[in-house]
Amino acid sequence: MNNISRSLLLVDDHRLFREGLVLLLRDRPGLGRAYEAGTIDEALGFVDAAPPVGMILLDIALPGVDGLAGMASLQQAFAGVPVLVLSGSEDPVHRQLALGQGAAGFVEKSASGEEICEAILRVWRGDRVFPPIPETQATGLTPRQEDVLRHLGEGLSNKAIARHLGLSENTVRVHVSAILALLGATSRTEAVMAAHRRGWIR
Repeated sequence: MNNISRSLLLVDDHRLFREGLVLLLRDRPGLGRAYEAGTIDEALGFVDAAPPVGMILLDIALPGVDGLAGMASLQQAFAGVPVLVLSGSEDPVHRQLALGQGAAGFVEKSASGEEICEAILRVWRGDRVFPPIPETQATGLTPRQEDVLRHLGEGLSNKAIARHLGLSENTVRVHVSAILALLGATSRTEAVMAAHRRGWIR
C-alpha cells in the first residue's frame, strides 16, 4: 500500500492529543500524511482531500455528534475506509458498540504510542484490532449496563442516572442504546417491560 492510500484522518476534539499523535506518526515508517479534524462535520470536509484519506482514527467523545453516533456518516462518506476507534474510556460497552458498527479496531487512549502505532499498522494489514471484551453476567449485560437498567426501571432520566452513577450523560446514552439493542427494544419503556418479563429487574 503506497503513502497516498495510507493518509490518515485523525478526528479528536483535543488539539494537544491530535498534535502529539501526529508528531508520533511522522516518525514512523509506513505511515503517511495525517489530516486533523475536531468534529464529525469537520471530518466530512476531507472527503475530497488530496491525497485521499485511507484510514480514520475516530475519538468517541466529540462535541455535537459523538464518534459512535457519527461513525455511520463517516463510513458512508468515506466508503471502504477503515475506522480505528480511539477511546478515553475503558468501558467494554464502547468496544461492543464499535465492533457492532463495523469499526476495524478499538484502542484506548491510555495505550502507549507504540501500541497505538502498532494498532494502526495492523489495520493497514487488514487485521481487526479489538482488546478482549470481559465476560458479561447471565443477562448478557455488563455490570455497568445492569446498573443503568435498574435505574431505567426506576424511571430515572439519563441526567439523573449519570448523577447517581458518576458518569457522563453521553456514556449513559451509550449504555441505554446497548441495552435497547440487546433487548430488541425501540424505546426505554419497551426495554424496561422486556427486562421485567425476563426477570432482570423488579
